[in-house]
Amino acid sequence: MTPETGPMTNEERLQKTIRLQKTDKILSGPLIQQFAASYAGITQKDYLDPEKAEAAYEKTFNELGGWDIVTSPIMFMGAAGGGLALKQLLPGRDLPDNMAPQIREEEIMLPEDYDFVIQKGFNALNKRLFERVNPDRKSDEERNQMAIEADKKAEIARKNWLARGVVFLGGGSMGIHPFEFFSFHRSLAKFSMDVRRNPGKVKAAIEACMPDIISNMKRGVEKTKCRRVTLTNSRDSSTFVNSKQFEELILPVWLEFVNTMVDADIDVIFHCDTDWTRFLPYFKDFPRGRCVIQLDGATDIFKAKEVLSNHMAIHGDVPATLLTLGTPEQVTAYCKKIIEVIGDGGGFILSSGCSTPYDAKIENVHAMIRAGNELTWYQ
Repeated sequence: MTPETGPMTNEERLQKTIRLQKTDKILSGPLIQQFAASYAGITQKDYLDPEKAEAAYEKTFNELGGWDIVTSPIMFMGAAGGGLALKQLLPGRDLPDNMAPQIREEEIMLPEDYDFVIQKGFNALNKRLFERVNPDRKSDEERNQMAIEADKKAEIARKNWLARGVVFLGGGSMGIHPFEFFSFHRSLAKFSMDVRRNPGKVKAAIEACMPDIISNMKRGVEKTKCRRVTLTNSRDSSTFVNSKQFEELILPVWLEFVNTMVDADIDVIFHCDTDWTRFLPYFKDFPRGRCVIQLDGATDIFKAKEVLSNHMAIHGDVPATLLTLGTPEQVTAYCKKIIEVIGDGGGFILSSGCSTPYDAKIENVHAMIRAGNELTWYQ
């Protein structure tokens, strides 16, 4: 940076961070969702209202000092499930008013649905599962109109935050590996048996999903004009599968997806919950400087730096336990450590480990945000 050029914008910093290039500042991008309700003094039930959720998020942002990156406009909302056809337990309906939403694990996808998705594709299966979970749901025309209205609100939110210099990491285009999709909708126990007893059918179904998933994600990019997409991952990690299963059922589809996105000049963010430490070397198979790995505290972030240094950007990873049970001094010390170690040489974004817990201590979250504003400038 020179006086003539001035400081970089956060969009410039983000693009350079992904490319593993030098910036003037390490970006800060904590995932603030249900915690915003706690900070703003509203219940988790109220946080399900998009307008109240966005107001709570903005209050949290303004009063705690702000940060550089938000995930996407849709992440202000409080519902669980991420757009999947899953049964939810909601505050004020199934849960106490001030308890965060939960997903109820049960079999929604049936064994015969593997043949259905092989024949009809991912979008047809997703629609079938939504109808199975919500037999009395609104008509296609009503839902399309609701989607149009939601897109308009998201676009307004996106423009408002961009005008403040805040950038969106994934732009609102979020997808899931078919392996993970099947695991959630078949239920973990039943899907694990499917993988063991009939891996060929599972593999064929996974491959059949990809044309629709790739098309859906590209449409999301064109809608938001943000050339970054997010893949959510948890049940395809080393916590749940062995290396042989990963190499046969998960990695080939990932490679197809990432290479297709990169060919279209789209970067990929891997949101990796659970423990990925043993699988970190596989991430070197992806194109250098085109992906980000988000870690949630379960994966050894220092091992990730060792394995992926100068190949893939790292996003993380102040653990939920530290934000909830620690002290501000401990949070600051941890932030300082990962800024110095993981941020050495660039390619790092400071963040909470996955979402900031709704019951985190306010002073601890404030310490994390303050570290992201005060300790992240390169000398």
